[in-house]
Formats: sequence, C-alpha cells, structure tokens
Amino acid sequence: GLLDVTAEDFSTALVVSSYSLGKLMRYAAPRMPQGGSAITLTYLGGQRVCANYKVMGVAKAALEAYVRELAFELGPRRIRVNAISAGPIKTLAASGIKDFDYILDYHKSVAPLRENITTGDVAKAAAFLGSDDARMITGQVLFVDSGYSIVGVPQLG
Repeated sequence: GLLDVTAEDFSTALVVSSYSLGKLMRYAAPRMPQGGSAITLTYLGGQRVCANYKVMGVAKAALEAYVRELAFELGPRRIRVNAISAGPIKTLAASGIKDFDYILDYHKSVAPLRENITTGDVAKAAAFLGSDDARMITGQVLFVDSGYSIVGVPQLG
C-alpha cells in the first residue's frame, strides 16, 4: 500500500511523472522563440482516488500542479502548457494491468457517452491543443474520457 512506498520509489514516481516535464521544457522553451505548445498526459487518479493507482495518483496530482505553474511561468513567452487526462485505452501497456477488461467495461457502462476512447481520440485532442485554435488555452487539464470524470454516482440498476 501507500504506507509501504519507500522514499526512493516516491521520488522516482515524482521525477518521472512530473519533474521530467520541467526538465524537458528547460531545453524546449529556448527553441520556441515564437511561442508554442507543450502537452503532457495525466490521469483521473491525480484528482480522485483510483483503486491500485496509489503513489502514481500523488505523482499525477503533482504533474497537474506543475502544468499550471509552467503555464504561468512560460505564458509571457507565448508558450502554452496543458495536460490531457485520458480515460482507459486498450493498449499493449494496459494489457499488463490486472482486470483491465473489467475497467474498460465499467468505464463504458458509466461514462455519459457510453463509449471507450481510443488513441485516435487522444491524438485529436492533442492536435487541437497544439493548434492555433487553442491559442488562448493554457494551464488546463482536458479530459478525453467520454465524460467519465463528471460522474459522481453512476445510474444504479
């Protein structure tokens, strides 16, 4: 459980999941003299408890705070920083998650749009955030999850 996480594992999760964005932007920002867009991926576990997500939820919460701070810091240079919070997607990496098919089925049954998302859905959202159409959007978390994140108590029965 979370109480058993070592300081080293905690630090690794934070460095990989949030600090790495700042490190990347330290090198990318000088190469964006006309401004630009940076996009990272997060997950609902950064805002709510998601079973078995544990220290990664803490790391994603830190990432989302980092997105806001970087957006504020880089905004005067016309560099936008946003995050996409994607719902569960059936990928090779996800195939290693225990009961992932159950997670997909549950997501589909609860999300208002009653669909699971695809990598293409996330790619289209990223293309939008990176485009001039999103030129006034920064420091935000865009949920691409069929509306799952808005549901408190799903329809029972």
